[in-house]
Amino acid sequence: MKRGQLTLEFLMLILAVVIGGAIIATQIGGINFNSKDVENIKKLTIVSFTPSNTTLNVNFNLSATTTHINNTTNNTTTNNNTNNNETDTNINIPGRIDDLFLHVKGYALLTKNYISGGNWVSGEINKKINNKEIVKYNANGTVGGNITINKGGELLFGNIYEISSLYLKMDDHNAGETYINVPKVDKISADTLEGRLLNISSSYIGNFEVTGKEGIKTKKLLFINSYIDDFYAYSIEKSYGTYINIELYKTEIDNIKVDKDIKCNMEVINSKIEGNIEARDIYGNYEFINSSVGNIKTNRYIKGDIKLVNSKINNIEAKKGINNKFMIFNNSDIENIKTDGNIKSENMKIINSKINNIETGGSFKGLVEFSNSLVENIKIKNNINAKMTFKNTNVSGNIEANNIYNNFKFIDSTVENIKIKHNIKYNMDIINSKINNIEAGTIYANVYIHNSIIDTISANTMKNNKIVIDSSSISSLKMGSYSYKMGLIKNTTIKEIIIDNTYKCNKYNYLTIDNSSVDKIYINKYNNNGLINNSIVKEITINEYKSKNNNKLFIKNSRIDKISVNKWGKHSQIEIIESYIEGKYYKHAIMDNSGIHNI
Repeated sequence: MKRGQLTLEFLMLILAVVIGGAIIATQIGGINFNSKDVENIKKLTIVSFTPSNTTLNVNFNLSATTTHINNTTNNTTTNNNTNNNETDTNINIPGRIDDLFLHVKGYALLTKNYISGGNWVSGEINKKINNKEIVKYNANGTVGGNITINKGGELLFGNIYEISSLYLKMDDHNAGETYINVPKVDKISADTLEGRLLNISSSYIGNFEVTGKEGIKTKKLLFINSYIDDFYAYSIEKSYGTYINIELYKTEIDNIKVDKDIKCNMEVINSKIEGNIEARDIYGNYEFINSSVGNIKTNRYIKGDIKLVNSKINNIEAKKGINNKFMIFNNSDIENIKTDGNIKSENMKIINSKINNIETGGSFKGLVEFSNSLVENIKIKNNINAKMTFKNTNVSGNIEANNIYNNFKFIDSTVENIKIKHNIKYNMDIINSKINNIEAGTIYANVYIHNSIIDTISANTMKNNKIVIDSSSISSLKMGSYSYKMGLIKNTTIKEIIIDNTYKCNKYNYLTIDNSSVDKIYINKYNNNGLINNSIVKEITINEYKSKNNNKLFIKNSRIDKISVNKWGKHSQIEIIESYIEGKYYKHAIMDNSGIHNI
């Protein structure tokens, strides 16, 4: 081969390389090799694997809202097509809904999951889906528009990872089911929600609002494993006379705010409502299991039943009153139950729970039972009309009211103070319990104290029926006036009994101290039948002893270390039988204004 020929062939080879490079450069011109943009990657990939002798028949349709790569021989798709903007290609990007009006009378599913057999769509979708028609879409980029699903129709819409704004219309109380499973939803709004079901799962929702005066009437509203910043409705109403159901499972909501009334059955399981459930009035049935709520607040009444199991509520507040069939708190924690009006619960049970305060501006009515629980204070401005039982419960503060007008029972419990401004009526049983102080204006009730420790029992008046103190320890028993039909203190230790007077007693009134130990008995004015039997009394002082109706004090089989009567009535006597008086034994004697005389 000649030198000149070799040089010519080499030059031709160089020229071929340069021309080939120019062709490739023309095809890939505009590609940013350092960019991670999907379009640049697609262009580079296609050009790199295209033979140099093939003409590229590819149309790149780029848009800020959607991206398609379409073979122009099969489909032609333009952006923002107001008709169904569909393509069969499987090359897609995560979908996003922006300003979609969805009218559901049939069945609708919006999901992040891919819908098998669904057409890829983007842009404006205006569609009416009729009875027995099933439409399947997968979002490819941004989608908006107006879709109506009539009864019997179905929409399955997949590949949706974000919803900017969804306006939802469900206006048929007998039809319409909507399922939303989208990771991020900025806003769902509606004028009125009816239909059979709205199911929201595995979604983050910034704002959920129903603003129309008809409110929410969906037969069932279900939230599963979701988070909602703010939930607002003008009202939550019955669906044609029946309470709707709202269910939360593994869901968090910052606030539920309703301008008017909430009328529903609400079930909250393994969920959290950070702030308030707030409304004018609340009706229905509310059950919280393994959940927490900031506050339940109403401007007027809570008329719904409440059940807590392994749950926590900071405050239950009703401005005008709480009136329901039941409130049950089991293994739960409640900071405060408060109303300016009355609490009336036909069946209120506090089991293995803690309540800091129960406070009313009115009265407390119904049937109430505390068991194995902790309570700080019960403060009732007016009357306790409720039948109350405390079992193995600790009231670390006060029970306060104007009057108690029903049965009270303490079993294996402790109470710091019972402070009743006026009257205690009906029965009060204190069994195996400890109470620091019981204070009342008048105690009318039958009082039974057994195997208990009480620091002080004090009342201006104790009268009617009977009082029995058995096998107990009392520091001080103070009465302004005493006129019980029967009083019995037995097997008990008392430091002091102080009675101002017993003048209203008649021959049927009887006070007995039996097999007990008393440090001191002081009676200012005494007119009563009385018996001290098998007991030890260190000191008895009667300031004035005036016997009426042949009333008499008997001392039998006892020891009295010191006894004095400052002023005797004309017929007043103390009869002594087989007892020691001030160290001296008397088989049978009478004590009167002249001293002690054997008989």
